[in-house]
Amino acid sequence: MIYVCGDSFAASDKQSTITPWHEQLECVNLSQVCATNLQISQQVDHAIEHASFIIVLFTTCVRFEFGDDSYTLHNLTTSNLSKVQQHLVTEHAKNFFDLDLEIYRNKCIIESVLQRLVDSDIPFLFDQVDLNTQSLAQPKSILKHGISIVANIIYGIMEIANCIDLISI
Repeated sequence: MIYVCGDSFAASDKQSTITPWHEQLECVNLSQVCATNLQISQQVDHAIEHASFIIVLFTTCVRFEFGDDSYTLHNLTTSNLSKVQQHLVTEHAKNFFDLDLEIYRNKCIIESVLQRLVDSDIPFLFDQVDLNTQSLAQPKSILKHGISIVANIIYGIMEIANCIDLISI
């Protein structure tokens, strides 16, 4: 079974009139809106236990976890956080957030996920969506096993199916 892991780019939007690519595919979708790369890492750990093929869409490094939820500064007012918590998060971001450190932290998370996927011997595709982590070094051993699918949504389901056929050969 194909498993999809990621954030809102792979999660269903009940208000959308367009059927997204992942709903045109027979798969188990673990993606969640606003997921962080750490939460996507947890999705991948679950997928490795069950999947025969895994698609992973990584996300921006400017998200943070709070309990089971995750947020960006852009969606705090629609979150489950109280006004006091929203204020504290905003102040933390203004005074303590270190973008370079978050880029490095997310680079470590992404590299760890990719290595676990390689070690699992399960075929996979991945996309590094975040422009902030563009400089992520991708080791040759990972590129041999995973294919970056930057344009997967544009090319649609047929391209993903073709990639699956190619990898399984």
